[in-house]
Amino acid sequence: MGPSGSASSVVTTSAAQLEAMSSRVGILPTDVGSRIGVMYIRNGDLAEMHFIINGDDQGPCATGIPYQNGPLYAVVDVYGTTKQVHIVQLYGVATLQSACRDAILQHIAKTAVSSLPLPRKLKEYLMYQSL
Repeated sequence: MGPSGSASSVVTTSAAQLEAMSSRVGILPTDVGSRIGVMYIRNGDLAEMHFIINGDDQGPCATGIPYQNGPLYAVVDVYGTTKQVHIVQLYGVATLQSACRDAILQHIAKTAVSSLPLPRKLKEYLMYQSL
């Protein structure tokens, strides 16, 4: 316990551990364009930390994290040939449906949605006309 009565946890994962976890994905976490995410999943009063490597959940890499006792912090250690790191904080993660809409609209002009070979209801959803 810390001085204010809060518990603290430190979890470290090496590059070798990340590469071992991502062996089934086919792209190493150190490759250009690779994406590594950290997700906390609440389990009662404690949480599990999962690594997401190139879209593949690697399962819990740490458990028993006291998330209610204070803020959680992430530290990124840039090593080797890493040239750039983007940290994206996700508050209120979108539904899969809205995430798909966002992805589609990133690749097509909103005015072109009406010409897509999609059902009317889906076109309306893409145009924010129905929820």
